Amino acid sequence: MPFPPTDSTRKPLRIGIMANPQISFGRNTIRGATRYVRDHRPDVELEPLTAESLLSYSFINTCNGLLLCATGFHVEQLPPGIPTIQLDHIASPTALGFTPIDHHKIGSLAAGILHSLGPVSYGYYDGAQDGHPIANSRSAARLSGFRAGLESLGVVDIDTRLMTCGPVDPITLGQWINNLPKPAAILTLNDLGSLEIVEACRHLGLAIPKDVSVIGVNNDRLLCSLNYPFLSSIDPGNEALGFMETARLIAHLEKSDFTPPTPSPEPKAELRESTGHATSSRATVRAAMDLIDSDSTAPPSPPHIAAQLGISLRRLEALFRQELDCTMRSSIVKARIKHAKRLLRTTNLTFERISEKLGIQATSLRQTFSKIEGQSPGAYRESINATEYPHKPGTEREVFRSHSICFLTNLKGQAARESLQGIERFIREHPSIHLTLHVVPSKGGALTLASSGNTPLTNHDGFIVATSTPLPKELIGLKPTVYLSEEHHHPKSWKVDTDNRDAGVLAARHFLSKGYSSFGYCDWGSHAKPPTDGMPDQRYVERFDGFFTTLVDAGIPSTSIKILELSDDNTACHWLKELPPSTALFAFNDALAVFMLRHCIQLGIRVPQDLAILGVDNDEFLTNRTHPSLSSVDMRFTQLGYHAMQTLTSILEGEVTAPQGSGTILPRMVVERTSTHSLGKPDSALMAATEFIRTHHTLPIQTQAIVKASGVSRRTLESRFKLHLGQTITTYLTAARLHTAADLLTQTSLSVQEIAGRTGFGSSRYFCKLFKQSYFYTPLEFRKIRKKRA
Repeated sequence: MPFPPTDSTRKPLRIGIMANPQISFGRNTIRGATRYVRDHRPDVELEPLTAESLLSYSFINTCNGLLLCATGFHVEQLPPGIPTIQLDHIASPTALGFTPIDHHKIGSLAAGILHSLGPVSYGYYDGAQDGHPIANSRSAARLSGFRAGLESLGVVDIDTRLMTCGPVDPITLGQWINNLPKPAAILTLNDLGSLEIVEACRHLGLAIPKDVSVIGVNNDRLLCSLNYPFLSSIDPGNEALGFMETARLIAHLEKSDFTPPTPSPEPKAELRESTGHATSSRATVRAAMDLIDSDSTAPPSPPHIAAQLGISLRRLEALFRQELDCTMRSSIVKARIKHAKRLLRTTNLTFERISEKLGIQATSLRQTFSKIEGQSPGAYRESINATEYPHKPGTEREVFRSHSICFLTNLKGQAARESLQGIERFIREHPSIHLTLHVVPSKGGALTLASSGNTPLTNHDGFIVATSTPLPKELIGLKPTVYLSEEHHHPKSWKVDTDNRDAGVLAARHFLSKGYSSFGYCDWGSHAKPPTDGMPDQRYVERFDGFFTTLVDAGIPSTSIKILELSDDNTACHWLKELPPSTALFAFNDALAVFMLRHCIQLGIRVPQDLAILGVDNDEFLTNRTHPSLSSVDMRFTQLGYHAMQTLTSILEGEVTAPQGSGTILPRMVVERTSTHSLGKPDSALMAATEFIRTHHTLPIQTQAIVKASGVSRRTLESRFKLHLGQTITTYLTAARLHTAADLLTQTSLSVQEIAGRTGFGSSRYFCKLFKQSYFYTPLEFRKIRKKRA
C-alpha cells in the first residue's frame, strides 16, 4: 500500500490507545495498531495510554482519536467530542461503534479440537480471572460456544458430560478434576487457567494429555511454554483487531464520515503437547535434555540422543542452537560437571571413581571442571565440607531428584514478565525443575494460606518472590526463598537484585557525555512507594543516589540538580516550567518518563531540544511507541529471573548454605532513542553536525560532509566533539548507524547484508565486526534474542 502524501505544515494525527499492556489482550492490540501505523501510516503518532502513565486525563485532549480496549479507565471522564472506537466490549457505545471478539466462536473452535481427541467427559474452567463484568461476559460467551459446538458435533447427554467450574481454591479444583470421567478434555478461560489445571493434575498424579487434555485462550507464548507439556491455546485475534480498527479510525478522522465496524477476526488455534500435538521444537529439545540429565552415569552421545528421538543429528543440533543458544556437546559437558559436583558434595568417592562413574578420563574431567567452575574438584569439595551441609555424605550413590519451585508474582509490569522469561530460560536448560506460577492479585492485602485457598504451597521445595508480592506469612522462614529486588530479614531468605544505583550512574554519565550542566530528577512521590517490611523501597533511594552522586563528583553544583517527588498534575506542570533550557531529566521509570513527556507536549516544551528525558526499565511497549521515542536504562530483568533460579537451585543442591545472601545484576546500558538526541551546550556547529548525522547517517556519508554541514574546520569540530561529547566524529556516526541497524534487526526481516547497505556501512563483514564490538552479539544472534524477548 503506498503511503499517502503528508503535509509538512500540518501536525500529524495523534491516536491514543487506552490499553493494559500487562494482559495479552492489551499487548496484542497495541502490537496490531503499531504494525498498521508502521507499515502503512508512519506519519501518524500512536500513543499507548496506560493507567499508570495517566494521573489525569488531560493529555487525551491532545489526541485526534481514541482506541479503547481496557478496563481500569474511567470512561465517563473521557473528554467529549473525541472520536472513539471501543474494542471487544460495549461499556459506553460511541458513534463509531465497536468491533467485538467473537468469544462464542472461540468456544466452538475449542469444542471441535477437544472432541477430536475422543474424551469421555468435558470441562470448562474460568477460575483464573478477576471477576470483572467484562471478563464474566467473555467467559459466558465462550462457554455458550463450547456447549453449542459440542452439541453440533453430536455429543449427547451434554448436561451430564459437560461440567463447569468457577473460581475455587486449588483443593476444590482438584476435586472437580477428579470427578470428571477420564479421559477428560477441558477448555479454560485463559492460559493462566490452563496452568492451574496442569498444576492440579500434577498433584493428583494425572497425565496430560492421556488423562486430561487442556486448551486455553490468548496464546500467551510465555505462559504456554513455562512447563512441559506445553499448552495448546487459541489466539482470539486481538492483534488483527488492533490492526483493522486503527485503519478504520484513521479513515474516519481523515474523511470525517462514518466507517462501519470491521468483521470480527477469526480465532486461530496453536496446538501443542497439552492436546497431544507434539509440534513444538521446544518439546524435542526438552526430551533431549531429559536424556542428557537422566541419571548420574555418563550422558548419551549426540548421535545416540538423535537416534532415540528419531530425528537427524543436524536438525537436533540446529534446534539446540535455536532454543538454548548452545550445542548439544556443551549441554552434555555441563551435565557431567553438574553430576560431578553432586557426587563431590554428597559422597566420599575419590575423584577418579567419580570420573569412572561418569565415563570420562579423570584428567580430562579435572581440566573441564576447573575451566567451568574456576576451581579444582578438590578445592570445590573442601569449600563444601567447610560449610554445614545438611545431608550426610554417602559412599556409593546419590539419589537424584527434581526440584519443585513456586514463583509468586502479580505479573504486573515489565520487570515481572521479563523476570519470568529468565526463569523460563533456566527451566529450558534444566528440565528436572518444575515451576509453579502463583499469580497474586495486585490489589493489596497480605496473602495467607487461607486467602490462597489452603493451597499445596508447602509442598514446594523453594520460592521466588517478585517485587511487591507478599509471601504467605505461614511460609516465611519455612522454605528457602529468593526475593527479587527486596530485602527481607527472614530466616532462609536471599535477595537478588538489579543494581539500581548503577542505573543512576549510567544515566548521569550519559547526560554528562552530551555536555549537560543542568539536571532534573523525578520519582512518583511517597504515595506510590509501598514500604517493604516497614522500610522504604530502596530502588527510589539508590537510583537517585547514583545519579546525584555521580553528577556532584563530576563537578556539577547540587543547586543545578532539581528534584521532584510527583504528587499531581499541577505540581508536575509547575516544576517543568521552572526548569532552565537545555536540562537533562532522569525519571525513576519509563511510566513516569512518559508521564513527564506528555506534559511537555501540553506545555509546548520541546523534547529533546529544550528538555532531554531518560527513563528506566526499557519497557519497549512504552519506549518505542511514544513521540518522540523514549531513551531508557535497560535493567536486564531477564537475567535477574535467570539468576534467581540459579541461586535457588544452588541453595537446594546444597552449594549455598549461608542465609541472607544477595546477588546483583548490573544494568546493561542506556538504550538511546529520540528523547535524548540532543546536546547540553548551545554550540551551533556541534548541533548542526549531530543533526546532519541523525538525518543522513543511513547514507554512505564521510566525515568531510559532516564537517561541511557544521560550518567550521575539521580540527575545530573534532575538538568540540571530544570536549562536549567525549568521542570522535567517526565514533558518533558509527553509534548512530548501529542503533538504526539494531532497530531494523528487531522490526524487519531484512538480511544482514541489506541492513548494512541501508545504514551506510560499506560491507556486511565490517558492519558485523562493529556491531559485535558494541552489542556483544552478532547481528543474527541479536535478532534471535530480541525476537524471543518479544
